[in-house]
Amino acid sequence: MFFTRPSFKKHATSRAAGGAWADEESTDYEAYITGLQAETTYSVTVAAYTTKGDGARSKAKVVLTPGAVPGKPTMLISTTIGNTALIQWQPPKEMVGELMGYRLQYKREEERNFAVREFRKTDDHFTVTGLHKGATYLFRLSARNRAGLGEEYTKEITTPEDVPSSYPQNLSVVGLTATATTLTWEPPALAERNGRIVQYVVVYRDINSQQNHTNSTANTTLTIHGLQPDTTYDIRVRAFTNKGGGPLSPSIQSRTMSEGGIAGFTKNFGVKAVMKSSVLLTWEVPENFNSPVPFKILYNQHSVEVPGHQRRKLITRLQPDTDYSFVLMSRGSSAGGLQQQVSIRTAPDLLKTKPLHTVSGPEEGGKLKVKLPKLQSSNVKWYYIVVFPVTPQTQSWQSPEDMDLDELLEVSSAADSSGVRRRRRRHAQDVPRPYIAAKLLSLPEEFTLGDEKRYNGFLNKALPSQQAYRCFVVAALKNSDSKTFAASPFSDPLVNLSPGVSKSIEDPEMLWVMGPVLAVVLIIIIVIAILLFKRKRTSPSAKDEHSAGVKDCLLAHSSDPVEMRRLNYQTQGMREHPPISICDLADTLRDSRPMTACASPRSMR
Repeated sequence: MFFTRPSFKKHATSRAAGGAWADEESTDYEAYITGLQAETTYSVTVAAYTTKGDGARSKAKVVLTPGAVPGKPTMLISTTIGNTALIQWQPPKEMVGELMGYRLQYKREEERNFAVREFRKTDDHFTVTGLHKGATYLFRLSARNRAGLGEEYTKEITTPEDVPSSYPQNLSVVGLTATATTLTWEPPALAERNGRIVQYVVVYRDINSQQNHTNSTANTTLTIHGLQPDTTYDIRVRAFTNKGGGPLSPSIQSRTMSEGGIAGFTKNFGVKAVMKSSVLLTWEVPENFNSPVPFKILYNQHSVEVPGHQRRKLITRLQPDTDYSFVLMSRGSSAGGLQQQVSIRTAPDLLKTKPLHTVSGPEEGGKLKVKLPKLQSSNVKWYYIVVFPVTPQTQSWQSPEDMDLDELLEVSSAADSSGVRRRRRRHAQDVPRPYIAAKLLSLPEEFTLGDEKRYNGFLNKALPSQQAYRCFVVAALKNSDSKTFAASPFSDPLVNLSPGVSKSIEDPEMLWVMGPVLAVVLIIIIVIAILLFKRKRTSPSAKDEHSAGVKDCLLAHSSDPVEMRRLNYQTQGMREHPPISICDLADTLRDSRPMTACASPRSMR
């Protein structure tokens, strides 16, 4: 027996409030109903049917259609002097309902997001300021009624070009031989290009000569050929629009390789951490390298020498929110002169106030309450609260810029993840050291130091009494290739005056420090005790000396064999109670009768 599945259709019916039903058929699971009126309530039901007839209708759904939105307004844009544009508009010709106002959106062509402005219904013009020269802008204007925003009127304008007002960014050397060097850079900042960049001109010269040479390109990279081996060159670059050239960039210095020199002597020269007035630079050299010749770091008309055995350098005394270019060089010609170059921008000065100790009342043992600085910024990834004891080593620090924050963060994270073993090794080398008390997503107004809680993996250790501490806040910033930090100034010295509070010896870190010391002290005490005991055993007592004297006297004056045997082979009792010698009695009886010889008691009988 064969059978087929009966086909069916959904039967949709709808009607306006108070109107007649209208049918619409569909074999799909959705249907579009057209020809409805704006701002009208409709009741919609759905029913399925086969060749035998309709089925039951679904429960009615009440739908209110939105009102009609306004049409396009008219808009006129005219550029004026001073990087501004005057925008004028008129209400839409096709206006439905009451006009409520306007919305204007505009942006530069290369930008992603629009700037949005809302206007009242009585407004008919607006002046946009801060436009860039030689740029194309997109404007969108729409009218609004109760139903919402209507169609957008769209228009583009291009501002007049000018010469670039800034220089290309991040000029660096990416390749080096004995007779050529390869350069790369980035265009000027978008707001300072003042038009389309049509070419770049590289200006270079031997530092021992005043004659400049130039090469041009439309790209942001260029290889200069025909250079002299083992020679240092000063290099700059400038950008051009159709209106002319902009200013020259700050110079960098590149030393060509000597003939037969070792290419790639150093590697991975880069920025490890950036703060508002300091930057930590690191690099790598071959394992067998141990040269007494120092490296030299050049930056913005300054230079600093670094011993050849070092692999990192903290550069201080920089300006906040400023561009810097660093070049690592070696004096040895066989090392290839210039090694690598990096460019950075120092962090902005966001945290300008220091943490303050709040003295609102008595505090519990091992705890100190501080008021943290305020910072309202969406560009912060994490906040760190750093604590360090005031010691002769740390007293020389003037600000967090003098510290290796990257090493502090790495050591603290490694110690927290690998446990006590790595913390033990670190504290054995240098005790005490700065540590991170907390890692926070946002800064509270107040924070309690030493509450012995964990904050995102970092332990807020108890503070021993009578020890001075200082603290500060570090903000790790987002959207940067390198680790960029903004740090607050140091707090004033904080002292825990609570009595009876000391660092617990149960702390695993202290056990690994105090354990070996206590073991050495115990061994010394045991050795001294053993020496004293042996000395006491070997030294004769007064009683033994007396017995020896009596024995010598008796042996010297006695001829009785029995008496001599008795003296030579004494029992324990005889040693403890020796006989009284006649020699001892002679002094006592000298006045009564004379004695010619000393004898034992047995011989006198």
